[in-house]
Amino acid sequence: MDAGSRSAARTAGVFLLAIAAFVVCLPNRLVWDDAAILQTRLMGVENPWRLAAEWSFGPNDWRPLGLLFLYFQRVEFGDWVSGYRVVSLVLHGLASVALLRLLRRIAAEPVAWTAALLFAVHPIHAEAVAMAYGQLELLAALFAILAVDCYVRAVEQDRGVLHFLPAAFFCLLAACCKEGGMMTPALAVLIRGTLLRPEDSWRTRWITWREVVPGLGAAVYIVLRITVMGRFFGEMEPITAGYTAAMRMKTVIVTLGSQLRLSVFPTGQSIYYGHLRGKVSGEPVLEFFWIALAVLFIMMAARWFGVNKTAFGAGWFLLGLLPVMNLAPSLVLVAERHLYLPLAGVAFLAALLWEQVALSPQVRKGFLAALLLLCIVDGNHVVQGWHDRETLWRSTIANHP
Repeated sequence: MDAGSRSAARTAGVFLLAIAAFVVCLPNRLVWDDAAILQTRLMGVENPWRLAAEWSFGPNDWRPLGLLFLYFQRVEFGDWVSGYRVVSLVLHGLASVALLRLLRRIAAEPVAWTAALLFAVHPIHAEAVAMAYGQLELLAALFAILAVDCYVRAVEQDRGVLHFLPAAFFCLLAACCKEGGMMTPALAVLIRGTLLRPEDSWRTRWITWREVVPGLGAAVYIVLRITVMGRFFGEMEPITAGYTAAMRMKTVIVTLGSQLRLSVFPTGQSIYYGHLRGKVSGEPVLEFFWIALAVLFIMMAARWFGVNKTAFGAGWFLLGLLPVMNLAPSLVLVAERHLYLPLAGVAFLAALLWEQVALSPQVRKGFLAALLLLCIVDGNHVVQGWHDRETLWRSTIANHP
């Protein structure tokens, strides 16, 4: 098999495994926010384009493209719930392939392929893939990855300003699906400074006029959002309203520590993490431990893989998670769907670590195949537990009594 055929086969493998990891969700019914959005928010809408001129799911959000995407599925599928699941699976497959394409530009083929495989089958994606409302995360991540890919290609080819406009366009699409898409220009800056131009002087290493162009997409979104909503942040109070400074700090620790744990050790998965609020008023020892463990790993990884590669993986995770880390006003403490885009950074670091393991090629392939199979079984087990409202709450209570 020549190099081109091998590359195409690996790309197809990533797409198919991404679907296989959560395919059991196909017969699942509408639960949680799926029911609220598809059976309430989008019912009786006479002019769908009016959806772009009002808040999406609450006074704190404006996600016109994501809402319209769900609306047209509602028109097409009606009460055929499996239709929404098929779209989610395909979107996850496309996002995984897009990540593989991006990583191939900046890393060796084995690292890119392993990272894309780990991203595709990671069980933490269960909520984003198995729920229709998770399509907003999938779309935002897909467009963000495409934006960074366009940016990297333009930088590598040293193109003019017009060649950076596709990155701005995809950045705008990402933000119009989910607010976290506004972090896309920051991801472009990160990838430039760590992997594309690390040898440049500090004046040009991170930001030049090229990075301004992708930022135009985020700027247009901000202007449109303020025009529609009258302000950037909505009227609903964040979960930290009335908290002391110490409680706000512990909120960040609980959020970051929990997300780190779920990225590495995704057990007890749930759609409801309200029980973690007790950690804010108590002592989040376990969450602080995970943060300390992550810092220690980054320090060691910098010696193993180099500072730049480590900074890229860790920076991608933190930048992707930054909008929902409760540093800015947020309505959610922890949600698994928020890890969809950030997990690409964890997968990249895991792939680098795997390349350092001294094993024979046959043993390496066997271990990797076993890990991927375990993730596929676990991901399908999780989404099977969310088949309907009763199984959803039974699994939630069983995991967090």
